[in-house]
Amino acid sequence: MAITVPTYVQTALNLLCDSGYEAYAVGGCVRDSLLGRTPDDWDICTSARPEQTQALFAEYHVIPTGIQHGTVTVVLEKPLEITTYRIDGKYSDNRHPESVTFTRNLAEDLSRRDFTVNAMAYNQKIGLVDMFSGAEHLKDGKIVCVGNPDLRFGEDGLRIMRALRFSSVLNFEIDSKTAESVHKNRELLENIAVERIYTELSKLLSGVGAQKIITEYPDVLRVFLPELSHNQTDIERAGRIISKLNQISPDARLSLTALMWVSRIEPQEAFEIMKRLKTDRDSMGLVSQLLSDAKVILPPDTVAIRRFLKNKSREYALSLTAFRTAAELSPDEPEISRIVREVYDRNFCLSLAQLAIGGADLSALGVPKGKAMGDILNALLDRVIDGELQNQKIALTEAVKSMKI
Repeated sequence: MAITVPTYVQTALNLLCDSGYEAYAVGGCVRDSLLGRTPDDWDICTSARPEQTQALFAEYHVIPTGIQHGTVTVVLEKPLEITTYRIDGKYSDNRHPESVTFTRNLAEDLSRRDFTVNAMAYNQKIGLVDMFSGAEHLKDGKIVCVGNPDLRFGEDGLRIMRALRFSSVLNFEIDSKTAESVHKNRELLENIAVERIYTELSKLLSGVGAQKIITEYPDVLRVFLPELSHNQTDIERAGRIISKLNQISPDARLSLTALMWVSRIEPQEAFEIMKRLKTDRDSMGLVSQLLSDAKVILPPDTVAIRRFLKNKSREYALSLTAFRTAAELSPDEPEISRIVREVYDRNFCLSLAQLAIGGADLSALGVPKGKAMGDILNALLDRVIDGELQNQKIALTEAVKSMKI
């Protein structure tokens, strides 16, 4: 089974192997290659110790990324992580091994990895090394832990979220023993940094299999999102909304909005939840604003919708209509979505920045700066939005002249 290895990766493999060491591409790059996908990055495992790797690549830029765990990064055409075969010691914090022991045995290195589909190695001379049926599980569409699932999750609790994420993104089933262990060991997530959890959650929610994961593993999500509804009907509705969102506009923040919407979480509480998850402020604001605007009853009327869209960006408006349409908030949502797109496609004036007249023009007409000027500009904007005035400088100037200032 041949895999196309990029030239810079093959250069590194050749240098290691020609120097008497074993070396293989390993992990996700092998998995993705077998799936016919182009890997985002490549990793190498080798029998060479870190100091030996550094010496071999002395003419390149070498970064001791995680040298205590056997990893150095060599910058060839792209940065390439090269890690010594190792055996992990005890995991006392359910995340990192207290110690590592370097080994010259590839089997020992592969046996410490999380899932069988990630425990395959490859080089052109030997071919595929698959000791745990990873290729078979790829063909069958299964996520299976390497060895005992309880041990794998006990070593690193984040693997619980990784199992869900891989299942969602690859649209694979989770093996029954692995799934049982995910439910059983879910509380281990309490020991994991929330930002690491959110990273996995974001990828999970944008996956093609997100609906199935949401509906089958809400107990896992409640470990870090205890506000999530305990009503399975709500969870199933969230799953359907998320599935539709991923067809319209895949965005983990919209999917999170769906989870909070079915759980009847108020906008301010949602803001605090997003803050607890250590998301960026834009995401905090987006989710809370979406929940607020989703409550607004909108008729399929152009003027009413333009009023609603005042000062809203195109990007936000399209996110909102995607959510409202996926959630089927009313039978009119498809028509509302059409009108919203038409408003922005025609570049209709919805903000003072788009108004064809500004503060300098009003000053020239004798309008003093301050509240009066702001009130006049906003009044003009409202009349433009309502269709009473054309957004043209002459028409707006005449309207100002007719006002009692």
